[in-house]
Amino acid sequence: MSSFERIREVEVADGNAGSNTADVGVSAQRVRDDRELLERRAKMRRAHARRRRRAQIRRRRLTVLLLLGLLLFGMWNVVGAITAPSGRATTRHVAVAPWSQFTGPSARVPGRLASFTWPDKGEAAVGIQGEGVIAHSPRQRIVPIASMTKMMTAILILEDHPLRPGEAGPSVSLTAADARAWVTDSQNGDSVVPVRAGERLSEFQLLEALLMSSGDNIADILARWDSKSIGAFVAKMNRRARALRLSHTVYADPSGVSARSRSTPSEQILVAGELMRSPIARQIVDQKSIAFPVAGTIPNFNPALGTDGIIGVKSGFTHAAMGCLAVATMRTVGGREVMLIAVATGNLFGLYGAARVDEQLLAQAEPDLVTISPIHRGSVLTDIALPGSTTPTPLRLARRPPTFVVWRGARLRSKVLVDPHATASSPGIVARLVYSTPTGTLGGVPLAIALPSNVPSGTQAS
Repeated sequence: MSSFERIREVEVADGNAGSNTADVGVSAQRVRDDRELLERRAKMRRAHARRRRRAQIRRRRLTVLLLLGLLLFGMWNVVGAITAPSGRATTRHVAVAPWSQFTGPSARVPGRLASFTWPDKGEAAVGIQGEGVIAHSPRQRIVPIASMTKMMTAILILEDHPLRPGEAGPSVSLTAADARAWVTDSQNGDSVVPVRAGERLSEFQLLEALLMSSGDNIADILARWDSKSIGAFVAKMNRRARALRLSHTVYADPSGVSARSRSTPSEQILVAGELMRSPIARQIVDQKSIAFPVAGTIPNFNPALGTDGIIGVKSGFTHAAMGCLAVATMRTVGGREVMLIAVATGNLFGLYGAARVDEQLLAQAEPDLVTISPIHRGSVLTDIALPGSTTPTPLRLARRPPTFVVWRGARLRSKVLVDPHATASSPGIVARLVYSTPTGTLGGVPLAIALPSNVPSGTQAS
């Protein structure tokens, strides 16, 4: 074999070896790609199986909960059927029928209100606890109310955690977060009460710090203690405002630091009157100062306290709200005692300016208070139809006519609430006549069926 032939043979052999090496490399890459593809598909199948199992578990849980709810509902109906007085298969709540309501006689108190001196800047109003607003300034607007917000906070705390006179209530353990919040609020210029981590304060002490020293941090502590979160508590505040028919009041926080906590003086009179129904609140807001374990002596920020018999209620000041103050005092008219309340908001001269406005309103309103008995002793209501009756049944007063403390020129309206179980032959009390003003309730008197001999022809209550 020539040298040229040997060289060619070697080159051909070398070429075949290179080709084989390339084929092996390509085959290995394909194996890797196939393996990765198979692994991805396996992962996708496992993930799909997990999602399917979770969906099945959720459906099973939902089915169990629905069955449990239906079981409880059925048991509740069975219990209601057993315990219902009439033996009907119904729950106790459904068995309570609402009282029928009829429009009763109206009245107008003789005379006219004297003129009031209203502030040049800001708004104000004066009224009677529970009975409504006597008068308010002509420029009454919906404005920030600062720490008067805390009146609603205290109302809810006392409703959710009632206290009797002399009781301190449950203790609240303050946390490191509460102590840090006090420092932060203090640096922000808020009204705060010093607290320490690990300090224990009773419900009564916290209410004192809330209403007297107007602790913004205390309002937040009480809100979280009551409702677990401030947001949940604020929602409860607004629901309570709707229950009181406060159409111009909105709460954004428990303390009033937020300028979005807003109301009018007229509606804050209703809130103050609701708060002062509690003897605990009345005891607290009438104190000049109190001693606290960490904070020391805490003063009452109400500058009008003690002036002309003023016994409360709540002060407030922010740069957005300016001076805000609700005050209350007791007055006796015709042998009957009532609580007069005055509220001032947006006073440019701060709390002392608001106090002067409130004191003047109380003094001007007192001469306009009178007593009145809007229904006569022998009056008979002849147009009220009792349940199951096709003709009106005459009703008479079951006791002496009530006497109310009202103001000159007040317009009184009334409604008759009829017992749903009453009939034309029922003995005793079958209805109640309730008198009210546009913003409050004066009181009522029970009604019984009038005997035929006591029913003058065509008479109607006046």
